Amino acid sequence: MDELQFTDLKLVTLSNEANQFLGREWKKDEKHPIEIRASHHPVGHERHVSRLMFVQDTDGEYKEFAMLSTRTAQLPIGTKAQANFIGVEPATAKAIIGLPGNEPIEITIRELKNFSYPGLVFNAEPINLEFGTVPVTDKTVKIKLDGKTLGELDSDSVQQLKQIDYLKNGNPLKLKLTSISETGDQAFVLGESPNGNLLKINKINFYDFSGQSFNDQDYRKLTIDLPPYKTRDAVFLNGEPLGVLHFKKDLDALRQLGLLKTGQLTPAPAIIQSNFSVICAQIDPRSVEYPQKWTKEFQIFSTQSVNPQQLYMISRSAKILHHIKERPTFLFSTESNKKLGVMGLAVDNQKAETVTKWLTAQKVEFQQVPIEDVIRETKKGLAVFNLVSSSIPPKTLDNMTKKFGAIIESTLEYQQRVSSLATRPQFLKSPSQLTQSPPQQSAQLHPTQDIQNVASRGIKGKPIPMNYPLMMHGDTNLLPVDTCIDAMRGYGRTHTTRAYEPYKQYGYELPHPTS
Repeated sequence: MDELQFTDLKLVTLSNEANQFLGREWKKDEKHPIEIRASHHPVGHERHVSRLMFVQDTDGEYKEFAMLSTRTAQLPIGTKAQANFIGVEPATAKAIIGLPGNEPIEITIRELKNFSYPGLVFNAEPINLEFGTVPVTDKTVKIKLDGKTLGELDSDSVQQLKQIDYLKNGNPLKLKLTSISETGDQAFVLGESPNGNLLKINKINFYDFSGQSFNDQDYRKLTIDLPPYKTRDAVFLNGEPLGVLHFKKDLDALRQLGLLKTGQLTPAPAIIQSNFSVICAQIDPRSVEYPQKWTKEFQIFSTQSVNPQQLYMISRSAKILHHIKERPTFLFSTESNKKLGVMGLAVDNQKAETVTKWLTAQKVEFQQVPIEDVIRETKKGLAVFNLVSSSIPPKTLDNMTKKFGAIIESTLEYQQRVSSLATRPQFLKSPSQLTQSPPQQSAQLHPTQDIQNVASRGIKGKPIPMNYPLMMHGDTNLLPVDTCIDAMRGYGRTHTTRAYEPYKQYGYELPHPTS
């Protein structure tokens, strides 16, 4: 690729003592020279076996700043570039409170992500807050199985249940559970409901089913367990909990000002500034300088290039991962739609047949828009239907908006929604389809001829999940690189191979040439 595809890198472990820029406030529009280096920290250190970002300081030296999140895009070790830093996940906030006739005090508001305003960023702005020692509940929602705690519901799944007004203590859930990650504090399972919705349940190893693996064929009965109210020294914004207070000096100072009273909220003006647990490094694509020689991660960290357990888990979860990659469904009714008396419905094009049957059963008048008329949507993996608005029963429309969200009425918002989706890969024909295709009548060279010629020689293979860098210069591969890449794309994703031979990993069998 000629252009950098992923420009936003998430940086973590900002509070670690190895951060030589602790406490520094970064101006979001100010660019800094950065370099990606391999961690030098020993076993047991939070930043061991990781990629680190070093930043050039005012003295011209590169100093250690933060660790690249394992879930963010990665740049090769040795890459240099220009980047600016923007906080994206507030962890705490500092508030300065100045009442008339009193010295201003500074307090720390903690646990922002656990309450009503996770992700809200404050930039030293004046605001009215309320303080009190009152009963509050955080957003932690636990899931019970057979009376025991399975784990904590992911925040996105919490919002999903809130949207349908189902997030209530004791409400039952009917789910098939599948373990995706089983080790460490990142262990989680996915629960699939009978109608295909997915819920993510985190922190499995923190509770009663630690170490247990799930691969359900039948549904289980689970229940929602909302946390009880607990009396906390808390800070509120617009009557909703913003965070809690922890430090004794803060509590004493607030009580002295008469702001922290038991059983009631007391308002006060404040200036509030967010502190971040995660910073996003925005890379300028034009400034990227890749290393002359790329270094493989396992060569530096002495780690094996293959994690058999990880590969096994991914292969086991292939069915549920398919659901994760489904395109969202949404309704839209822009001005042009309204003039025609129709409403648009965009769905995953792999579900077009199912949607057609459902609309017919609902007696909705509709027509699927030809793909040549919705080229952009088609590239994004969407099929578009025009529904005659007057033919949609009110109850059906109500159910649709509950499931798919509010109707998009802005053309710009609709275009942004479509553009935000990843382009769906174009799949090659399977070997069986190629065999059934009529033979080439033309002797001219076509772009796909090489692939078809290889397929006609009887290559056999199997799709297996991999996540390692593509075999590069100096490695031996009996199949042409282009063929390997196209074959891997045929399974919906481009895999990497690191020190492994792709033709062996994928089970390819290259027949002996015949005379």
